[in-house]
Parts: sequence; C-alpha cells; structure tokens
Amino acid sequence: TADVVVFGSAAPPASGWYSDPVPALRTGEVALRLPSEGSLDTDTADDWTHFREFRYGYSDHAVVSSDVSAGCVTSFTSPDCSLESVLEVLSGAEHAIMLCSYELSSSSVCRCLSDAFVRGVDVRVLVDALPVGGMSLAEVSCLSSMASDGVDVRVLGGDLEDGVVRHVGALHAKYIVVDDEIMVALSENFVEDGVPVDRLFGNRGWGVSVKDPVIASFMSSVFDDDSRLDRPDVWPWLEDPRCDLDATLPGEVQSQHLVGMMEPRANSATASVSVHISPDASAEGPFIVPLISAAHNVKFEQFQAESVWSTRWSDEPVLNPIVDAIGGVLREGGDVQGIFDGSWYNIDGNTAVVSSLSAMALESGAAPSFTLMPEESPITIMHNKGLILDESTIISSNNWVYASFAKNREMAVEVRSDEVVSYFSFAFGLDWTLDTRAPVADAGDDVVLAGPGEVVLDASGSWDDRAVADVSWDIDCDGRADASGFLATFVAEASGTYEVWVEVEDAWGNTAKDSVTVTVGPSGGMDERVETIASRIPWALPAALSALVVSIAVARKLNLLRGSSRGKG
Repeated sequence: TADVVVFGSAAPPASGWYSDPVPALRTGEVALRLPSEGSLDTDTADDWTHFREFRYGYSDHAVVSSDVSAGCVTSFTSPDCSLESVLEVLSGAEHAIMLCSYELSSSSVCRCLSDAFVRGVDVRVLVDALPVGGMSLAEVSCLSSMASDGVDVRVLGGDLEDGVVRHVGALHAKYIVVDDEIMVALSENFVEDGVPVDRLFGNRGWGVSVKDPVIASFMSSVFDDDSRLDRPDVWPWLEDPRCDLDATLPGEVQSQHLVGMMEPRANSATASVSVHISPDASAEGPFIVPLISAAHNVKFEQFQAESVWSTRWSDEPVLNPIVDAIGGVLREGGDVQGIFDGSWYNIDGNTAVVSSLSAMALESGAAPSFTLMPEESPITIMHNKGLILDESTIISSNNWVYASFAKNREMAVEVRSDEVVSYFSFAFGLDWTLDTRAPVADAGDDVVLAGPGEVVLDASGSWDDRAVADVSWDIDCDGRADASGFLATFVAEASGTYEVWVEVEDAWGNTAKDSVTVTVGPSGGMDERVETIASRIPWALPAALSALVVSIAVARKLNLLRGSSRGKG
C-alpha cells in the first residue's frame, strides 16, 4: 500500500487523506511520518507534524542506558572544580579524545588537548561555526593553534544563503569521550567562565564523568555522525577563512582562588545512567516533561527560559510545556524550587517565567519558590541547565526554549543515584540560600619586637562558613590596602606601638576586620649596647654577641619575636 502525505496550501484533495494538508515544507526540511499513539498511520497531518523538526541529514539516536559501577560516576560543579575534573580525564587519555562544544576558548583545556596529541593520542574537536554573537578572537586563536599542532579540528555551520542545510540547529552539546571508556557531560562550554581557573568566581554549572563503555561508545557514535566530513555543513577548521596558523594560545588566567566550595565526588554504589540526545529524544515534546511530571520533589537551575513557545506547526504561541509540567507538580502538592539566571539578556524572559510559576504556586496553595540569581552571588552567570527529580539528577545543555529540544544538538545525562542527588542538592543550596554571614577575621597574636626589624603577620586563622575570597592588610592605617594574602610582612623602622588591620572578605562580599598590635622596643637598643661595650673593652665583643644570641633565644621561647603560631589554613 502506498503511503500518502498531502502538503502545501495549493495541494488538491487526495483519496484516503482525512485532514487539512500539512503546511508547505521549508527548504531543507524533511516530512517524516512517525507513529501516532495507538495507530501507525492515521492519514492525517498529525502523522507528519511533530514537535521535533527534521532536516536533511537528520539523526535518530535512541535513549541509551547503563548501570554504572561504584566509583565510576563522578559529579562536579563549576566554578569550584570543573577544570580539574576535565583536565584529569583529558590528561589520562591513551588512545583517543573526542570533544564537542558550542564554544571552546579555554587555554588550559586546549593546551591539554595539544599535549595529548603530542604524546600520540588521536584528538578530534567539533565546535559550532557560528555561535550567537560570533566566534570570539580567543576561540579563533585556540582552534587555529590546535589545528597547527595537528589536532583534527572541525566546525559545524553553514546557512541557506550559501545553499547549506544544517542537519541540526545549534551544535550546543558539551561533552568529551576518552578512549571509548569515559564520557564527560557538562552544562558549560569549554571557555574560561565555564571551566575557570578561578574556583570561586565563574559560571554556575553542573557536570558528570561516567566511566562506562556502553555510554562512552554511544557518545562516540554521536560524535562520529555529527562530525562526518561528507556532511555539507561540516568542514575542517584548516579550510575556514578565519583559521590563522600563526596564532598561539591565549595566556592562561591567573587566580589566587584555587580552592572552591565543592570538590568532585565519586559514587560509592551502582548508579543507573541514561543519555538523552536532542532533538532525537524529543520527537513529540521535550524529553524532560514526562520526567518532571512523574516527580514530587523538584529542584532546578536554568540559564534561559521562555514562558510561551512558537513551535513549527502551531498557529499561535503555546505555553512552554516544561512550565506547564512544573505547574502540574505544584497542583499535585509537590515541592518545587528553581533559580534562573538574572543576566541582562535573560532578564525579561526569565522574569516572565518566574512570575508564571509563582502564580501557579499561589493557585496551588504553595508559597512561591522561584527566583533569579542574586547579584551578590559570586556566580557570574547562572549558566546551569540542571534538574533534581526525586532520586534522579539531570545534567544537560538544554535551555528551556523551543529550539533547544526541537532543533539543536543537545545532550543530557540522567543519573539515578541518591548520592548524586545529595551532591547536587548541596550545590543547589549554596545558590538558593543567600550568604549574609560575615567571615571571621583573625589577624593573629600581638607581637613584641626587641628593636626595629620586620615580622611576618599571619591571618590564616581567619575563616568563613563557605569560602574566604580576599584578605587585605592596612599596615600604615591609612585606610588603603598595602598587602594581600594571609601573610604580610611588617617592617618597623623605629620603636613604638603599631596597630595593623586585616580585612577578610568572603565570596558573597561580606567582610570582617581584626587588628594586631606590634610593639617595638627602643631603637637600636641591643646593637647600641654591644657597640658601646666593645669600644671600651676589646675582649667584650664576643661576650656581647653571645649575650645577644641568648637574649634572642629567650625572646623566641617567650613568643616575643613572632606572630601567630597557626599554620596557614
């Protein structure tokens, strides 16, 4: 039996067709019949008008799941520990690395990729050729430098004006595959703000490393399919007019914040892991909608959302089905909390979604629990797209906009593990609960010097319930910082009593001060006595020096010549 599809406004009636025609297809668009619920073929437009959009070269990756052994799922967060987690996996590669990202301009990551190539690892990179706002100069330099070193760098792009149909919208997935054994997925791009050297200030994002051949092999196949050079929308970076083979990697960022609020954590029990590839996993709607609808306790962080969507086949905007699903959880008496990015370019859309969800909460008899990321937070951008759904956690690249599920290449990892839920729930709490508590400043013990000289002051006893971000010293009491860090050198050029202040600031901008008193004895007291005695009694010089050594030893014993005895914390 021949299949039938009627499309286009001028299409004549057809025998066996029982609805209005499918609207006219766009250039590069594919009409594909998918089975409707309960029926393989209804001979209506519903068989052909799906949530997902199909284009030339479309893929059809099913959801893949695997039970992953204890110790083989490692959770991490940005900015706290994402860079070290990524570099550890890349540095351990022996045979092959595949890295896919929307943007790639981290010097640390790119240097590690080039180093891997030098030691004989097959390194392949795929990035979007046309990110929003254009490709940064830093990314051009990074891609060019790696390509010059021999790394296989490819880009996915093109537009209809050049006769090129992209098989996906934006290449927005962010993942790494190493040796067909380890897969790393993130909400963050491999850029400085996404995987920062600074462990306190940067984007908020979630990530997970999964050591499992089933998951890794699947993602290898996705990478191979998207990066095929026989696709008209994929080409080597060496053939891109922006490529500059004389380019070098940008200098690596320096930071004093080398310890974050969280560390990577590996699971101690088996975890069930599933990978959802968009748009493939979202044929009839966003794959996360049924997952949200089935949950009772929901926490989420989201970079970009829209309250209404204009879909491919709808004549009018429709309510964001994710927002609708959260409303359903609220109506069922569930507990939902959510944080959205508050950057200027997201403020309108995210504020509208916060308002919609808050109204739904009030209608359901619940207190609104949705907010924008506060400006006081050390998080530069809430770039996360993560969810916690009862006993599951989703780490993904999916923004809550139509294109993210219907057009773009995205990936999401669903991990069913109480340990992973606990880890990311704690991370969520750091963002949800405002830090209004000041740190504790401790300038160390008061110091007594026998005479002019110098002493190292120690404020390492200072602490914060989250993280100390900055320590500054006002040595001359003029109200301005003269030194930074837990240790500072104070030089006394004359006898007297000096007060030195230390100010401690945490990552949220809360501050505290403490002072230490330095008492300095008479100017030249001991040295002058030695010189006077020696000038009158020649044999007295050795004795005077011996007496001086003894005096210093006694002073040290009495803790007079040093500050705090605390070690740096």
